[in-house]
Amino acid sequence: MPDVPTNCWRCTSPDEQIYNPLPSSRYNGGDILEIDDRIHSPVLDIFRETPGIEQVASHLMKQYNPRQRRAVNGRPGVYLKNRTSIEDSQDDALYMFLMATFRGKHLREDLSMVLQHFCIPVYPHSLLSADFREDHIHTSPDWKPNRCGSRNAWIIAYNYASHGRICGRWHDRGGDVAGSTFRIPDDMRAHLKSIARVKWEEWAEMCSSDSNFGMIMLRN
Repeated sequence: MPDVPTNCWRCTSPDEQIYNPLPSSRYNGGDILEIDDRIHSPVLDIFRETPGIEQVASHLMKQYNPRQRRAVNGRPGVYLKNRTSIEDSQDDALYMFLMATFRGKHLREDLSMVLQHFCIPVYPHSLLSADFREDHIHTSPDWKPNRCGSRNAWIIAYNYASHGRICGRWHDRGGDVAGSTFRIPDDMRAHLKSIARVKWEEWAEMCSSDSNFGMIMLRN
């Protein structure tokens, strides 16, 4: 367990509660779902939606194989809006914040430059310590390896439209109740959306002030 940032009350108050929504076809805002999608998907959307770097998005599209869109295994993603039914989400775009571990990369400098900008750590994460007060996100219950199945997770703080197949909610492997899962609490969802908005504004400003910025990000 890493040291905890002293400026975050949640880090000093572990969340061990069980989140067990009633069996239903409705997803709740903040639910962490299992979705078949790739990291490439939100990155592609970032470049495609950024004004002034159309040539970068065109270059990326040429490299992108839609047949490889689905992940080998489902990955977690944060769902922020209520939806009518699970069945609808199979064909329509579902707006998500995708989560990933990047094969164990826990240092920001080990990520590509675009991911360095948009990624924020999920507690507990080895990047977080008492002397390094970085923005981060908490799940409920805490995203501990024995419960979620992975270490040092990140959230890509960009709300993208995913067409990946929904496999259901992410399973809480350490929960004592069948069907238990994870969610992002309301205050954390607001915090996540605020961070995402700031990161997008910073990104758009950097791209508009330097015509080569997008291509530099793509190559690094």
